Amino acid sequence: MSDPTGSTAQQQPKPTELANAAAEEARRRRLGLPPLPRRRRDRSRPVRLALRWLVSVGVLVAVAFLGTSAWAYFTGEIGPLRGNEKDVAALTAVKMQVPSLRDIPTRRSPTWAAT
Repeated sequence: MSDPTGSTAQQQPKPTELANAAAEEARRRRLGLPPLPRRRRDRSRPVRLALRWLVSVGVLVAVAFLGTSAWAYFTGEIGPLRGNEKDVAALTAVKMQVPSLRDIPTRRSPTWAAT
């Protein structure tokens, strides 16, 4: 029932639709069935459309944010070691003296009781 002129005004039902509806109502009455509920304007369609649009935009923003964050983390722009901190950490690890296992006191060693 779309109007070829593009008018959005409510249109009247065609005579055949009226006849079909009247025949259906008479048939239901004859069989003792309850009448069909009246068709009302579907107000949930714009709401569903808006929600679908918001969810789509939200998913796109989330994917873009996660992709950018992952790129920044794995390239070292953000994260535990960023920028020149990697160089500082590498130099510190080279200069640092790591104790051997013999230097660590244990319960059996005589230096354990002294500590």
